[in-house]
Amino acid sequence: MPDTSGKKKTGRPPFEPTAKHREQVEALIGLMVPQASVARFLDIDVKTLKRYFRDELDHGREHTVGKLKAIVYAAARQGSIRAATYLLDRMGVWPDPENGAAAPHELKIHVIGGLAAATSGLPPHASSSHPPRTRRDEI
Repeated sequence: MPDTSGKKKTGRPPFEPTAKHREQVEALIGLMVPQASVARFLDIDVKTLKRYFRDELDHGREHTVGKLKAIVYAAARQGSIRAATYLLDRMGVWPDPENGAAAPHELKIHVIGGLAAATSGLPPHASSSHPPRTRRDEI
């Protein structure tokens, strides 16, 4: 058997993940980048990615979505109409014009105590070019 005590080891050095690597993996997984692409980005094998970043792979999507929801919520609290309407729509509390509620373009968003509230700013007939019908019009 040859003596290998004086030879240098060849091959790649062992991978050592950093906090920056963990942030990058979580962000990329949160944006639904495939694991193979994330591994190529870090210049490691997919097996190595799975070995060192199991938590980020399992929970990266949820963490990213949670962070984005917090950003949208903060924008709504600051008075962003787009953020408030998006949240109201996603929460299923957005008024439905088919059921007699105001259409989205007829709503005013008010920030009350830091929370956005939607109220109709127009009378029911204001969105129509014709005035409301009365019984006399129907005869």
